[in-house]
Amino acid sequence: MTTERAATSPQVLRRINAEVILAYALSCGAFDATAAMNETGLTRSTVLGLCEELVGLGWLVKLDDARAAGEYRKGRPASRYELRPQAGHIVGVDAGQHTISAVVADLRGAFVHGVHLPVAETAAPDVRRELTRTAVAQTLEAASVRTASVFATIVGVPAPVDEAGHSPSGDGDYWAAMNPGLVDAFEGLGRVVIDNDANLAAIAEQAVGAGRDVDSFAALLSGERFGAGLVVDRQLLRGRHGGAGEMRILDLVDGVGSTVGLGALARDLARQARTAGTIPRSSPSGPCRRASSPPTASSRRRAGATRRASSSCDSSDSGWRASVSSCRA
Repeated sequence: MTTERAATSPQVLRRINAEVILAYALSCGAFDATAAMNETGLTRSTVLGLCEELVGLGWLVKLDDARAAGEYRKGRPASRYELRPQAGHIVGVDAGQHTISAVVADLRGAFVHGVHLPVAETAAPDVRRELTRTAVAQTLEAASVRTASVFATIVGVPAPVDEAGHSPSGDGDYWAAMNPGLVDAFEGLGRVVIDNDANLAAIAEQAVGAGRDVDSFAALLSGERFGAGLVVDRQLLRGRHGGAGEMRILDLVDGVGSTVGLGALARDLARQARTAGTIPRSSPSGPCRRASSPPTASSRRRAGATRRASSSCDSSDSGWRASVSSCRA
């Protein structure tokens, strides 16, 4: 046993050091051994040996040396390396109420291909689950990406999600319909993460958006329904069943009465305007037909509620299909 440990310890250490080099390569552009040494604390011989090994494995690419790149001054020109973005891929899915969107990106986050498939609001859970799988499969096929190169599949759903990727029952079975066992639907596609869409929006804002320099904020989605991703002291709040950012309290607010968002409201008002014949003939929605269909009381309440909500904080639009507002706390 002692002999086996002694034999494998250098291998384990080398693997750990290789992961350190890869993490550094992911955080920067082209680099040489000196820069990697300063950042990682590894010796020059270790850095050079690991970089050459990672080049052979397809993780890194070896660039022109410093002399060829025009950066050489004197002495032996340094070898330069860079992460190979196509060494792996990430799949992102927006499993919305009316549309299933799937995209694939490389390790640098560069968009490779995307697919958008419509889904009926009343679609059965198994139909929605299979359509989500189809969207991902079509995206990977169109992008010529092998499933073995997918490191992670991230799925956002309009429902609370616990840490295991499951949604609780409730809301008239709406939550279960939006997340029909998706955590088990993508075997072989790397690490699978199912999360609330507003939570993912908050994580994105924290990483590359308006939340980068803010310790506490709320990312508000206002598409089909209002929902929030809450970050406090740089940590995402979930709650016991993932419902920390749910805004069902709006059901009890006088003059609001629901969590219906701007997207649903806009569609409702546009449908009424088209029926009433008040949309110009030049509109992309096409010719209108006259009818008497005044806005309903519920539509007026939703309009007032969404206007008040959208003006309650500084908005910063981002995300795929919903408006994300970062409210600095």
